Amino acid sequence: MLGLVRCCFGIGRFSEAVSLVDAALGLREPDGPTPPPRRTYIDGCVVEELLGALGRRGLARTLGKPLLRRLQASNFEISEDVATALVRAAEAEAQQAASESVLQQRRIQFQHWRYLRATDFTVETQ
Repeated sequence: MLGLVRCCFGIGRFSEAVSLVDAALGLREPDGPTPPPRRTYIDGCVVEELLGALGRRGLARTLGKPLLRRLQASNFEISEDVATALVRAAEAEAQQAASESVLQQRRIQFQHWRYLRATDFTVETQ
């Protein structure tokens, strides 16, 4: 299992790596009347490497932080440094997304003013 998780995030398939960790540790709730999943041993270093890679690749907000919450809820031991770094990366991603949306609004407004025609104005003469 460890090699498979490392291979997935090594080739950039982060959602599959997160799904494998979820499945191995039984972090997702089963749908329907299935028995609770059994937990498989996964070395904490591999999970911490995955969380670090998610933070470096800009996936801390979408994949990393939710995985971290599930891991902490299941009492999986994660280094405090790794958890703090991931939360910081998720916050930075959120700030960047907010600033990008403001920038996009400014671009739209600029384009509107740039292509404004004289016919768009009605001037009343007396």
